[in-house]
Amino acid sequence: MKKFIIKDNNSSQITGKQVFLKADNTQTLNFDYAHVYPEVEAFNIVEHDDNMELIEVNVVVV
Repeated sequence: MKKFIIKDNNSSQITGKQVFLKADNTQTLNFDYAHVYPEVEAFNIVEHDDNMELIEVNVVVV
């Protein structure tokens, strides 16, 4: 199953840095703190918001 983080393009343009969603729907400039969403949930979130962009990530359990 694919996993994604979600980039907020509007906020990214305003700040000049990449802005990602966190698990509590707040935002972070730190890629490492972005929430990883399962494929279905990620597509549901961006489906209704043109300002969001999916970025596929590889998840490694350590």
